[in-house]
Formats: sequence, structure tokens, C-alpha cells
Amino acid sequence: MKMHVDEEIRSLERRMARRRHEVARSARAARERAVRKMVSPTGLAVAAAVGFLATWAFLRRPRIKVIERRRRDRGSGRLAGLVSLATPVAFALVRERFGGPQELAHLVLEKLQQRKQGSPPVAPQ
Repeated sequence: MKMHVDEEIRSLERRMARRRHEVARSARAARERAVRKMVSPTGLAVAAAVGFLATWAFLRRPRIKVIERRRRDRGSGRLAGLVSLATPVAFALVRERFGGPQELAHLVLEKLQQRKQGSPPVAPQ
């Protein structure tokens, strides 16, 4: 009985090894086919054409219509610049005072609920 089981194990191991070698051989063959197609003159020409088209699409300048600038438009740019500079400062202050945006939101929700119930607001901790 023992000899029969050993023979089955050997047979199974041989089949597994054969399949492993077949998979490795087919992967190697697929890699070689892909390399051959990419290095072929047609493959290189297609790759070059795609590269030139992509470069042309990204680097071409769109035709821009000349738009008259008005003085009042400049203020909105300045305001956006000031807001972008003030935002990190505001977040740092919120983090210092309340511990973070989540705690601030929690405090605001508590105050809103207390106002709905009619009780006096609680001072921040």
C-alpha cells in the first residue's frame, strides 16, 4: 500500500514540475515575441509617431483671443492671493484654539443644538 502512495506522489510531483516548466517556457516565448514586435521597424515607427503626436498635443499653443483687461478685474486676483496666504494661518489658529477642524465642527454643532433647545451656549474649553 505504501509503495502505491509514494508512486502517486512522485507522479503528481512530475506533473507539477512539467506544468511549471511549461508556464515558464510560454512566458519566455511571449516575452520574446513582444520584444521582437517592439524592436521591429514597424513597432519603432509606430512608437515614434505616437511620441511625436503626444508631444505636439501637449506643447502646441492654443489660439487665445485678445481680451481687454479692466482695472477692476485686478482686485479679484489680489483678493485670491491674500485668501491663499491667510488660509494656512487660519487653520493653524483653529488647530491651536480648538485642537483641529473636527473639534471646531463638533463645537458648532453643539451650539446649534443648544440654540434649538433654548439653553444658554457653552463657552469653549
